[in-house]
Amino acid sequence: MLGTIRTLSSDLREKIIERMRSIVEEYSKAMRCEAKFEITEENVPVTINDEKLAEFARKILSEAFGSNAIVRQDPDMGAEDFSFYANKAPGLFVVLGVKNEKKGIVYPHHHPKFDVDEDVLWIGTATYALLAHSFLMEAKI
Repeated sequence: MLGTIRTLSSDLREKIIERMRSIVEEYSKAMRCEAKFEITEENVPVTINDEKLAEFARKILSEAFGSNAIVRQDPDMGAEDFSFYANKAPGLFVVLGVKNEKKGIVYPHHHPKFDVDEDVLWIGTATYALLAHSFLMEAKI
């Protein structure tokens, strides 16, 4: 059996792994057979934004693009390796919306009809440049 384990909490992930291990061991005993439980992929931690950086970005980007342009994303079960960086230092994962219903650009990632509204790509570039500049100016580096 193969699968993925995705949670919004590292503690919950560990509890799930232990429960799965226990179920495999106990069922194999009950069926008088042997079973092997192993996690074959590296654990991708939960991506959690640093709250101070998130508030800083909200302030800067709201001033630049308007408060309606900034949307707080609900927790998501996607796996993202950015979380490895965010576990080492304060991090901020910013998502650029590329959906455009008027253009028929409505399909999610990994869908065969996924597309990107290229007219908004400049906003992503501007966002990173603006945040980097503002952060450096505040830190006076």
